[in-house]
Amino acid sequence: MMSLIKFAIQYIKHYKKQSISIFLSIVLSVALLTGIGSLVHSANKSAIEKIREDSGNYHFYYKVNEKQLKKIKENKKSKKYTIDKLGVTNAKSHIDEPFIIEFLNADSSYLDMTGRKLLQGSLPSKDGEIAFDTYSLNNLNVKKEIGTTIKLDGKTYKLCGILSNLTNPKTDMQGFVNDYSQPKENNSYLVYVKYDENKNINKQNSKFIKKFNISKENARVNWHLSIEFGVKPPKGIEKYNIFEFLKNLELNTNAIILLVGVFGAAAVYSIFHVSILQRISQYGVLEVLGANNKQLLFLLFLELFLLFIIGFPIGCILGIGVASTIYERFPHIFLSSDITPGAFFISEKSIYLGFLFILLLLIIITVRVVHQLNKYSSIESMKNFKVTNKQKRTLESVRHSNMTKVLSHKYMTQKKGMFVGILFSLSLGGIIFLCSSYSIQLTKNNNELTMKADDGLNSDYQVTMQTTDFDIGIPKGKISRLNEVEGVSRVYPVKYLFGAIQIKEKQLFWKNFFKPLEKDYRIKNFFNGICTKQSEGGYLLKTNIYGYNNGMLEGLNSYVIDGKVNHDDMVKNNKVIVRLPMDGTGMYDAVDIKPGNTIKVKVPKTMKPTGEIVKFKEENKDDYVTKEFVVAATVKRVMANNIYFIGDYGMDIVMTNEQMKNNFNIENYNSVSIKKTKESNSVELSENIKSVVNNIKRCIVTDYTIAIEKNNTYLNQKLLFIYGIVFVLLAISLFHIINTVSYLVFSRRHEFGILRAMGITDNRFLLMMMREGFLYGLYASIIMIIGSIIGQFMIYFMVKRIYLYINPIFEVNAPLYIGMIVLNIIISIVAVIIPVKQILKNDIISEISKS
Repeated sequence: MMSLIKFAIQYIKHYKKQSISIFLSIVLSVALLTGIGSLVHSANKSAIEKIREDSGNYHFYYKVNEKQLKKIKENKKSKKYTIDKLGVTNAKSHIDEPFIIEFLNADSSYLDMTGRKLLQGSLPSKDGEIAFDTYSLNNLNVKKEIGTTIKLDGKTYKLCGILSNLTNPKTDMQGFVNDYSQPKENNSYLVYVKYDENKNINKQNSKFIKKFNISKENARVNWHLSIEFGVKPPKGIEKYNIFEFLKNLELNTNAIILLVGVFGAAAVYSIFHVSILQRISQYGVLEVLGANNKQLLFLLFLELFLLFIIGFPIGCILGIGVASTIYERFPHIFLSSDITPGAFFISEKSIYLGFLFILLLLIIITVRVVHQLNKYSSIESMKNFKVTNKQKRTLESVRHSNMTKVLSHKYMTQKKGMFVGILFSLSLGGIIFLCSSYSIQLTKNNNELTMKADDGLNSDYQVTMQTTDFDIGIPKGKISRLNEVEGVSRVYPVKYLFGAIQIKEKQLFWKNFFKPLEKDYRIKNFFNGICTKQSEGGYLLKTNIYGYNNGMLEGLNSYVIDGKVNHDDMVKNNKVIVRLPMDGTGMYDAVDIKPGNTIKVKVPKTMKPTGEIVKFKEENKDDYVTKEFVVAATVKRVMANNIYFIGDYGMDIVMTNEQMKNNFNIENYNSVSIKKTKESNSVELSENIKSVVNNIKRCIVTDYTIAIEKNNTYLNQKLLFIYGIVFVLLAISLFHIINTVSYLVFSRRHEFGILRAMGITDNRFLLMMMREGFLYGLYASIIMIIGSIIGQFMIYFMVKRIYLYINPIFEVNAPLYIGMIVLNIIISIVAVIIPVKQILKNDIISEISKS
């Protein structure tokens, strides 16, 4: 045992250059692994922090009675579950004028869990006191001063506290009051619970509801946060569970350990393999002296292990140190703008899993090298002979005048395994870069489309009517005044009406598509469901009807499935645009509606629909009128969402504002999207917009500028981070290529010496080798192009069918591909020139003597 250790140490000392290279490769690989692992871990942490601020820092909330609440407060600590935070709210009442305002009693823990901070004053402690956030105070036109009097619904309140806004602005308002300031509507409370995230959240929830006898119907989950800690979402359509599974296979620490570990091991292997081949004769001597395969295996492993055991801690310190420095110096690259700079987390997982994984790879490398050594007999090893396959001799000089080209090609393919390995190593870096660039571009495009549609961030400001009356809205004169406000760039007014499309039996391909939506309490009870079967045949599908101006209509072009969006054609021929529902797998084939089809739309006769009218029951058919429209185009999304009706549950119809007037006599606008100029001040402009509409009842102004800025910042940080990982992997790949090519060149020094002795000039020899490098780059580029196209197609499929990108496009970025081809060729030529220059420095006799 000790003799083998001494042998290993002697080999390390004797072959200093190779030992240093292996040591540096291990240090670099470990540094990359732990550094990137910690950065990924930190990025995931920052993403979770963003989720906490957006959706609340709790996992579940429960509807309980007073008795249950008392019991919960008395039993916060338990061995079965661990409560990190517990917040309680109690709905007191609500009012409809001047806005819909819900009055709540809440403790400070609830406010903290929902991301609200007390900016001024205190929470209400006695009757008549109230606390609002700045968003509500702005729309109520109340001074942001403690002690200000506020009159609401015949009752006078004293402003005792000013709270921060929710991260994502909402149109609903909440006033926080004392427990006895309003009469109780019911004796129920909402208890918000954040469990210990180091334990199973599902199990803690199960034990909690069992202990306090809480029904499952009264337990609700905060999916956005809980899903990050293993709480599984409800199953969708069983047929597509595979897509839900694939969606969870996202980039994480395990993927980084695997990728960086394999790339690092490849670099170590290339150097170690070269070092072993240079001392084959010594291993032959050891075999003659009685060393068996196990001892040889152990000797080689000891050599790598001794370098690894020293290099691993150094690599950890280096990787974490550099990553921490980068993270602290440039937090905007990795952190959301909401997170305090310097919040760097060391990934313990990447350290211990990285240690085990690299150790396993070193064992595999050792076994692989010993297996190759077994190809040589002891005598052959001692003489450093190589076993070669006898090939049929051919006279190439008869067919080729330029023998250097023939020799170059023969040398390249002499060691087919290494030749193929170089091509794949060289092409792999390009494939990673090209596929990542394509993925990043798709993500940027999708984020922009999502902001405009799904997130509602298609404008800097939204002026919205908080009403279900169609004749109450923003008059045309106000739109003209908004256009004149200094700092306003564009104004997009939207009209609204609620209706229902008549669908034939054969047009509804998925008969059960809308059934899951019918379970929603509000949809079921207030609107009688989304899709209802009619006694005369067919279905009635609830729909939002929006009126757009020309600017917003043009914005729909990015979401078109089929057909054309043309303002003049729509007005002239009374055509409309229909948003088709998406089935959860990126397909829009649940309802068969195509451009050119005629659709029938039922709308209420009254502009003030009652609760029964919006249900569209057949027995109330005299309360509706039916209009016919021709479909001009179908789209995936619309850029408006009236939350006071069905939201985006059903379908949407879009027409021009002129058509809304001509078909339904809708005069006023339901909402207005406003874009500001770059130089305008967001706060001042928000106040100026509010001053224009402040005399319109139930009209709310929402400032989205901060949300848009945060959204863009967060995306840019994520994209930069991905690019960073890609370039690191490229660097590891390049390191492996240069080492392998260098070995191939140096292993042919004897042959090169003979060529030089036969009269080939240094320049011609250099040109011959440069041509060889060029061919390496060319062949690798062919593999890269094929691999990248296949990779892009796989990414396209995943983002379309699994990650549900709105409008992904499969395209090949020709300039980027050409750039990578040129880079491949340059890298290959440089990788060949470096060792060739060293060979040319030596004399011919010494080169010939090397075999």
